[in-house]
This record gives sequence, structure tokens and C-alpha cells, in this order.
Amino acid sequence: MFLIASFVVFNIFLAQGNALGFYWREFDGTIPEDAFPAGVDMFNRPIYIGQALYNNMLIPATIYEDDKTAYFEHGGREQHGTENVKIFCTDAPDQFEWIRTNTKDIKTIPSKFLFRAGYEPNISTYIGRIRAYGEVLVGKVNAESGSDGLRVVRKGKAKTFTTNYDVLTYKQHSTIIVR
Repeated sequence: MFLIASFVVFNIFLAQGNALGFYWREFDGTIPEDAFPAGVDMFNRPIYIGQALYNNMLIPATIYEDDKTAYFEHGGREQHGTENVKIFCTDAPDQFEWIRTNTKDIKTIPSKFLFRAGYEPNISTYIGRIRAYGEVLVGKVNAESGSDGLRVVRKGKAKTFTTNYDVLTYKQHSTIIVR
């Protein structure tokens, strides 16, 4: 219950914006003008970063244009949701950068701040992406756990990548914590 209350308070604060220039907005099926594009789908339409509240965890998700559902991986399977979903927005997109990495090297990315965008017990969760199957797939990057790697979903199936994926970083030198 505390996690849900923290999620609500934290995201109310972020929805109003903050000094860091990024925030999570409620996702109602409409893509806000300040939503941060993470890549394009197989039809060359933008895809966006979502965050879903699922079983008391915050999990990075993929949001497609003209689709009210957020898609994400949990437990080795595709999950989806239309409630308790946020979309990542920013008024400073130039402060974010995708860095190519892998499961081993993610812990050594120099002078960048990995952008934590989720909560799962005892797991550092970041936003990642990879170009596969003719489109960009967005998902969660688990680090410092027994199941490290980029976890994405596509057409109802989950896939884990351990090499050659991108992780989202924040250029400003300040601490970013999502609880």
C-alpha cells in the first residue's frame, strides 16, 4: 500500500514538472506534445516510453501511437495495461542520450547518469531499447540481479537481450531516484 501511495505522490509531483526537465504524465491514450520519442515502429510511426504499475511494481513499457495500451515484460511474459499507466515527457529532450551497452558494461558507463525508471524489489531498473524485427523495441533493463539484460515484448512474446542494446541516460549531473 505504501508503494502505491508513494507512486501517486511521486507522480503528482512529476506531472507538474520539475527542475530536472522531465516528468511522467497520466496516459489516457493520447500522446502529449512533450512526450519523449524512443524510436519508430515497423510502420515508421513514433513509439514512446511508458511506465505501468503492475503488482506493486513500476515497470517500463512501450506505448505505440494510436494505441491506448502499454506493453511490458514481467515474469518472462508480455503484460499489458490501460490503467495506472504513465508516459514519459520532457521539456528538455536534449538532456537525454541513448548509450550503446551490454549487460557487462552497463555498470561502467562513464560520466553519464543511468535513468532509473522503474521499481522491482532488489533490482535496478532502467529504460532500454534495441532495433530488432524491423522496429525499435523499448523495454526495461535489469541490472545487478540474476536476470540482467534488456527485456522487451513483441507480438505477445518476451525476449531478453544481453548484448548491443541502448540504455537511456540523463546528461545533467544530479541524482535521479525513482521510488
